[in-house]
Amino acid sequence: KAKTAKFSMVQTVNAGGHQLQIRGNGAEDFATTAMEFTFGIAGHQLRIRQVNGVEYLRLSTALPAAISGGKPWVSVNINALAKAKLGSSLSQLQQNNQTDPAQMVSYPEHASSTGLHTAGTATIRGTRTTEYDATIDLRKVATAQKTAAARNAVTSLIKLTGTSQYPMKVWVDAQGLVRQLQFHMSLSPTASGATAPTKVTTTATMQLFDYGAPVSVTPPPAAQTHNLTSMLLHHLPQQSTKA
Repeated sequence: KAKTAKFSMVQTVNAGGHQLQIRGNGAEDFATTAMEFTFGIAGHQLRIRQVNGVEYLRLSTALPAAISGGKPWVSVNINALAKAKLGSSLSQLQQNNQTDPAQMVSYPEHASSTGLHTAGTATIRGTRTTEYDATIDLRKVATAQKTAAARNAVTSLIKLTGTSQYPMKVWVDAQGLVRQLQFHMSLSPTASGATAPTKVTTTATMQLFDYGAPVSVTPPPAAQTHNLTSMLLHHLPQQSTKA
């Protein structure tokens, strides 16, 4: 009902003894899924805009001309890519997007059989909140999906992490608005040529604020954007959409 919100995110990734931290701020219109997210990673500043099913990316440093066509922005029509490769629209697949605030807020609906537990209170950006702890059950998330492609996306996440459950904390204010979320995941991907998987852990904390504030996200000028959709449609393998 609030329709919009601003958000901040801090994500820490540990892999093979190395740590990487991502920090960023953004805003989203939940009704249109228009979103802008600016974040720093490994000394680089990146900006992502999502408008009408098209995602735009700009790096702080120039992209190779072979990729960017010498332009500062690149774009991908996610709707076209999703339908061609997965048989589902962006909106259907976004239900599994761990970086989308609107989708993250919905994940506690899929708590494990132990349910939600009240864990205390905290003040988040000046707002009094109640903390709830849950274990998210990805099998329940998969069952709730409306398409086979979306279910397969969740199943792939289960295979990647090696578990169907992970912990999440949610801080909710007196009006029922989510003010903060935090989740922790572990996965063990095997790199090409490696004899053993590398354990990777990631912890992300997202705060939501300024609910209802105007959010305006516009595409960058066409003259400054290089479209990568055709190249990706040509090179990416076709995915199976069987349940």
